[in-house]
This record gives sequence, C-alpha cells and structure tokens, in this order.
Amino acid sequence: VRAILLFLTSFILCCSCIEQAHAQENIPQDLSAWTWFQVYKNIDSVKYVSVQYELRKNNNCSTFQSNNFYFLGGMNMTKKLNIEALYQLNTNSIRNFSTIYAGATYQLKINKKFSWYFRTAFQHSQNHLFNADFNDKAYNEWRNRARIKFKASKKIDLSLSAEPTIRFNVLQHKTYLEKIRFVAQLSDQLNKYTSLTFFYMVQPDVISYTTRPGIN
Repeated sequence: VRAILLFLTSFILCCSCIEQAHAQENIPQDLSAWTWFQVYKNIDSVKYVSVQYELRKNNNCSTFQSNNFYFLGGMNMTKKLNIEALYQLNTNSIRNFSTIYAGATYQLKINKKFSWYFRTAFQHSQNHLFNADFNDKAYNEWRNRARIKFKASKKIDLSLSAEPTIRFNVLQHKTYLEKIRFVAQLSDQLNKYTSLTFFYMVQPDVISYTTRPGIN
C-alpha cells in the first residue's frame, strides 16, 4: 500500500453563468473565486480516497458564499474506465445541503495529444435545514458530460466540455432538462503537490420540461 498526500491549492476564477431572467428583470453577472485544499491517498494500484475542503466567494470575490466538504472514493476499473462515489456537504448560514453522487467516466484516446472523456453520473440532493421549506424537497439528477482534452505539454492541459443535466423531482414526478454547462479549462501542474486551474463556464438558461399526464 502506497500513500500519496497531495496538497492541491487551486484558485479558480469562474465567470458564472449569464442567466436569462423574466422579461422585466436584469441579467445578473458575477465573478466568483473557489479555493480548494485536498488530501489524496492511493489505497492500492487501482483504488484511492480523497478528502477536500472548498471555499466559495462571489459578488466579484468579495462575499462569502459557502463552505464545501467532499469525501470521495474511486477505482480505476481498467485503463479507460473509472468509477467514483462522493458525499458533499455545502453549508452556510441558511442551508446544510448534502449530495450523494456516483458516476463512471470512460476515456477514449485519439492520439498522444487528444483524448475524449465521457461521464455519466447520478446524484441525490437534499437540504437538511428544515426551516427553509423552499429547499427541503429532495431531488435526483442524471448528469452527463463530454470533454475533449489537449495535452499542450507535460504540465499543461487544455479542455472543452459540455454537461447536460436532467432533473427528477421525486415528489412531483416531474422530469426535465435542468441545465447545460459549457466549460473551457486550463490546468498547470506546477509541481508534484500543487496545481493551478482556470476555467470559464457558461450556463445558458434552459426552459425544457415535461410533466406526466394527470399529475400536477
């Protein structure tokens, strides 16, 4: 058993999604900063675990948004197939939002420089602060992502991805396309213990849903 402690400090500047609101409302725009601290350990040659802390700030990086705690386990089933399970707690003064996630990622290598990654995942989320009725309802999401990555050098990777998410509302029996995220990302592995990642994310407004006949 070989243990690797990886201290990863990533300052991620995220220009958040531009959302199309109602006709008479303004379009919100914002700049956010997300900072990570991560401890990573290899259990053996194929299995690993990780504990992460993430601080999110918004309103042009001036206002605290939330603390995020991640507990992750994964396995490289083959050279091309990886599976992961994760528990996330997103918490601030008005919510304790927990998410359970399970996903699989398949890698398709095109050549030495380019690779495709296809991910499908299922997650269950719920707010545990019951004084906030609006967020108490549990819901499920099916998330899919296609990503192409270009290895610019031994340390620098560039990637583009698209991620559509389908939401299942358990209580209302409603299924609809919730969002589609488009992300451009640059990662620089500064040394064995530190990497720097920048990404630009666009999440256009999506209004596309269906309701089962006879159910409100």
